[in-house]
Order: sequence, then structure tokens, then C-alpha cells
Amino acid sequence: MDSHAQTHRAIGVVLMGLLFGARLYAQKPEDVTGWGELTWNMGLPQVKEQYPQYTIEQGRGPHLVNGQIVENTDDPDTLVIKNFDIDGIKVDVNVHRRPDNPRLAHITLDPNLLKGPMAISGIRESTYDRFKKLLMSKYGAPNEVRTPTEDGDVVIKAVWSFPSTSIELTRHESRYGGYVLLSYEAVRKNPL
Repeated sequence: MDSHAQTHRAIGVVLMGLLFGARLYAQKPEDVTGWGELTWNMGLPQVKEQYPQYTIEQGRGPHLVNGQIVENTDDPDTLVIKNFDIDGIKVDVNVHRRPDNPRLAHITLDPNLLKGPMAISGIRESTYDRFKKLLMSKYGAPNEVRTPTEDGDVVIKAVWSFPSTSIELTRHESRYGGYVLLSYEAVRKNPL
């Protein structure tokens, strides 16, 4: 092959790589207003209509407000959609509202993974990576932080922030096991 043909082939390979790479990272949307078909302006009755296979778990409301842990003795019930399939990963979808508001406030996706010391860290790692790839294809690149704790645990968080929603993908590893959790939270416009 002559050098001219090799140059054209090299340019073609580079362009294909750029096109493929562009598909991995989506253009970040201006806003996200919930998760899937669920939006923050919905109430639990609307979720029940949309997902009739739900269960209700008593008093498992979120202990988070804009990502900050708060004490809350008036936990509302949690609507749970069990074994929801996301790209081959079975998750329990937990739908929460705040005690002072009937609208949705927080949605967590909890993969059905073993969490104890016998669980395999590699399964959590691959689940985290699959979720991250799916989220990046939809929302663009996240801010990611890896934080070792004093007791040897490692917490990895990927965060996407939008005007109406904060999305947080967390992987926690400790000597006792670990977990992966995907959380969508409505951003309070007037937190006071």
C-alpha cells in the first residue's frame, strides 16, 4: 500500500474512533425532571397507576435532603417496584415523598446484589460501571469522587447535577461487604 492510501486509511480509523467516542458521552440535557416516566410533580397515586406491581413498605422514607443526611421521625411510606429490569440488571425502585409534600422527592434504584462479606466486590464494580456507562450515554460525563475513609472503606460517587434533579451513583466497599445505589433526588427550589 502506498503512503497516500495509508494516510487515508489512518484518517478513516481516527474519524471512526472519534464518532464512536462521541456516542459514549451524550450531550448533557438542560434539565432532568425525575426518573424514567416518573416526574417530580407526580404523587404516589399516579405512580401506583403506572406501576401496579408495587408494594408499600412502612416508614422507609429518605433521610436525605439535597444530598444531606437529616433526622426525620415522620417517615412517609415508600412505594417499591421490585425486580425492575434496567439493561439486564434487576433493581428495586424505591419511590419516596417528603413528609411535608405529597409529590415525589426521591427515587433510589437498589440492585439486587449480595451486600454482606460473602458478596463479590467484582460484581458490585461491574454493576457500578454498567450503570455509569448507561448514565453517561444519557447525561454526559459526571463529576466523580473516590473517598477512602478512616476505617479503610472506599466510597466512589459519580454525580450529575441539573436544575431540578441531582443524580448520584454510589459504590461503597468495606471489609464487611459493600453496595451499589443509584439515587435521583428532586432539588428543592426553596429549602427554607
